[in-house]
Amino acid sequence: MTDFILPPSASPLRRIPFARPGPAVSKAKLSPGSQKILCELLDATIPIARDGESVFKPIWVHEAMHRSILLARIIYLGETRFKTADTGWDMDIARNISSNFRDLAAQDDRKLTLIREILFSLTADLAMLFRVNGAEFDFVNAVIPAYRRRAAVLAAADMMLVWILFTLSSERESTIRLNLSQDDLGFFRLRASATPALPASALDQRVMADLVNVLNGRLKTKDGEISGGYIEISFPSFS
Repeated sequence: MTDFILPPSASPLRRIPFARPGPAVSKAKLSPGSQKILCELLDATIPIARDGESVFKPIWVHEAMHRSILLARIIYLGETRFKTADTGWDMDIARNISSNFRDLAAQDDRKLTLIREILFSLTADLAMLFRVNGAEFDFVNAVIPAYRRRAAVLAAADMMLVWILFTLSSERESTIRLNLSQDDLGFFRLRASATPALPASALDQRVMADLVNVLNGRLKTKDGEISGGYIEISFPSFS
């Protein structure tokens, strides 16, 4: 297993072109309300050490580090754009998001779990918390092992967070459609289609590759300036 500690020069945001402008998050002054929201969300990025199989833990830790950077950047942009200050954030939604991230951890990674409810709740709440319109969801319900559910939901959440960051940074109208489908052979397809299209380079390649490997899946991308762009992960229900 490769080392999951990234050097500063490899920060995921350095590879996201639309995340570069503006002051660094570390130097930003957030209002007390934004700080509370950020603390609530960051608390859920701490993996529970006692849960799950050790082989997956470096992957969960690396994803959590990446997610914490995205969340900090998004909250700063959200406060700047919407002047949220202390009363603009919905703490109940933030708590729901944190709870769903925590619920992805399982003491038994092989336990069969349903995916649709937590996938919809988490991605829809992210859109509502950060006040971005234009998100559509269509998820099939299915039973898969807990560790695969965790990887699939984290991949979908990453797609959502990158889209939210793009939307807040560009101040352009944008739409995204997240879809989880299953074909006749039992293969799942998790697809994010955005307009304007999100380039594949917007994703942290290492995080996404780790999650795709956990799913024993394949990552497929197509860039398009106006329409037709998508990011898709196909994976078997069991392997």
